[in-house]
Amino acid sequence: MCMGLYGLSAKCETPHKFTGGYLKYYSKQVENEDIACKFIESLKSGTYDNSGNVNFGSNSHKSAISKTTGGQKFFLVLFMFSTTFLGWYGAMLRKRVISDATLQAATSAHAA
Repeated sequence: MCMGLYGLSAKCETPHKFTGGYLKYYSKQVENEDIACKFIESLKSGTYDNSGNVNFGSNSHKSAISKTTGGQKFFLVLFMFSTTFLGWYGAMLRKRVISDATLQAATSAHAA
């Protein structure tokens, strides 16, 4: 049971100078060790609470949430204008289709 749990667990052993045993048997874990170490560091810094939920009150999250890049702002504005334009264009097309259908019905009624 212990070997099974150890085999499935994330490994962050190199920073602690444990460079022995598991390297032979868990090659996939060696590839993911950097990710596992970063995740464990995020747990230590208070990113998650005891139940595993994201802790938005932690200092590490506040800095990550409040920073936006210039590219993010540019694309946000671009998507806002694109959405507004597409909404306006859709409404204009709908109005045109309805008026064309009304005009076509009126001309066919006069022709009959």
